[in-house]
Amino acid sequence: MALQIAKATEKQKSVLNFINKQITLISTYAQSVTSTTQSNQQTVDNLTDIVEDLESYNYEFTLATPTPTPYKEYFYEQYSI
Repeated sequence: MALQIAKATEKQKSVLNFINKQITLISTYAQSVTSTTQSNQQTVDNLTDIVEDLESYNYEFTLATPTPTPYKEYFYEQYSI
């Protein structure tokens, strides 16, 4: 009977060690995901700043209406485009 209890105790110890290792792996992966998420958030924040800067620069520029040149007018008259 004592031998059976000892074997069962060893089996429980083995299973508990396996579970502990798996929990440690899950914790490590969770920390990695957290780190990657924080890095991605920083990248998104940086890109947001860049987009805002580009939008502000965009308002500084206006497109001028091109004036037709005599060559273009001649071409349009000749070829009815």
